[in-house]
Amino acid sequence: MKKYINKWLIPICLLITISIELRDYLIKSEINTGFWAIVVVLIPWGLKGLEVNVSKYLELLSIIIAVLLVIW
Repeated sequence: MKKYINKWLIPICLLITISIELRDYLIKSEINTGFWAIVVVLIPWGLKGLEVNVSKYLELLSIIIAVLLVIW
C-alpha cells in the first residue's frame, strides 16, 4: 500500500496545484511565475512516479524553463 501512495503522490499533488493555480488565474487574471516554476520542475518527477521513462533532456529542459520563469 505504501508503494502505491508514493507512486501517485507527486502526480496527484501536481494536478491539484495546477488546478488551483488555473482557478486563481481565472479569478485574478495574474500569473504567479514562481509557483509555475516549481510545477514545471516537478513534472519529470511526477512522470517518473507514473513509471514513464523520462529522458535527461526533458529534465534539463524543465529546469531551464523553471529558471526562466523565476527570472521573469
